[in-house]
Amino acid sequence: MTRMRLAGLAFSLFGLVAVSATALAQQGPASPIFGGPTSPATSAPSSPGSPAAPSQTPAIQGQPVQSPTITNEPGATQQQLLQQMREAQRATPAQPAAPAAIENTESNEFQDFVAASIGRRLPLFGYNLFQGVPSTFAPVENVPVTPDYVIGPGDELLIRAWGQIDVDYRTIVDRNGSVTIPRVGVVTVSGIRYQDLTTVVRNSVSRIFRNFELVVTLGQLRSIQVFVVGQARRPGSYTVSSLSTLVNAIFAAGGPSGRGSMRGIQLKRGDKVVAEIDLYELLVSGSKSRDAQLLPGDVIYFPPIGQLAALAGSVNNPAIFELKGQSNVSNLIDLAGGLTTTAQTRRASIERIDERKSRTVDQFALDYDGLKRNVKDGDLVAVYSISPRFENAVTLRLRPS
Repeated sequence: MTRMRLAGLAFSLFGLVAVSATALAQQGPASPIFGGPTSPATSAPSSPGSPAAPSQTPAIQGQPVQSPTITNEPGATQQQLLQQMREAQRATPAQPAAPAAIENTESNEFQDFVAASIGRRLPLFGYNLFQGVPSTFAPVENVPVTPDYVIGPGDELLIRAWGQIDVDYRTIVDRNGSVTIPRVGVVTVSGIRYQDLTTVVRNSVSRIFRNFELVVTLGQLRSIQVFVVGQARRPGSYTVSSLSTLVNAIFAAGGPSGRGSMRGIQLKRGDKVVAEIDLYELLVSGSKSRDAQLLPGDVIYFPPIGQLAALAGSVNNPAIFELKGQSNVSNLIDLAGGLTTTAQTRRASIERIDERKSRTVDQFALDYDGLKRNVKDGDLVAVYSISPRFENAVTLRLRPS
């Protein structure tokens, strides 16, 4: 009896396993939980008599021939990787750290000398222009590219064409100064001005295709490294946009220090001085005619401050001015914004250091000869105001009874 019960139990278990196997076979590939195949590609082929399984991508018959299309491949392209690197560099600027607001310009010995003479401190003319410079210098990017901008390695080109060929392609100029366009080849663009860029690329594409319109624009521009040396407030190495100019770099460095010149800042390239800017022209007349485009490796040199003369009294902007070449009283008054409404022309004074030995004072009138009077290093010119008293009237005042 015991053997018969064991045999019946074994037969029941065998039947249950067989039924489960049959159900799984009818359901198709097993789920990964049961260790079965995970992809339809590994399933057994259908029998010759069974109908064929439908294709995943049905064949397209009679489709018209389309124009050649050139686009960037999806995924992490070289352009995207370079873009990520640039964003990381932008997040951590290379220029040295600076306080949120630049401190007042350090005083020099001549300022102390003038303060002891007139009883108050005069500022150095133009140096307050750099007191509101931010702690970080944002590169110039979101501005129109000038026609004479020179293409170089690291610039991003956006090539678009339509017609017999459909192009929407982004590429970056490599170190050799060229770009590679699919189905076209290598095109050298380094050293070409922006106004000629579309013509150069169109000529290269026209050797392969015909009947199309093409335009090339610039995307992300390259960054360049320049060096600021001399009597600058923040000398060092700066990474700026390739659109930056000499004036942009001067503001990035915080301008000259209290012992640096405003009138002879030089842009050096190799062993040559390619530009020299006088910031007084920018301050007085708003002229940037001597501004120059920066190139990689340029050096901005701040020379020591030159000869100084002070103008105090009834002028619109009393200050200490840096002299350049031959200067006279009229030039000094023009730099100070002219005379005030209450200034008099009958009497002015000039205190002079005579041959670095003694100090003399002289009074003169602000007439033709007085305005043409030469101003030398160390001079202090004072313009007096009109007395509030009347010269041709009598004032009667009644005393209260």
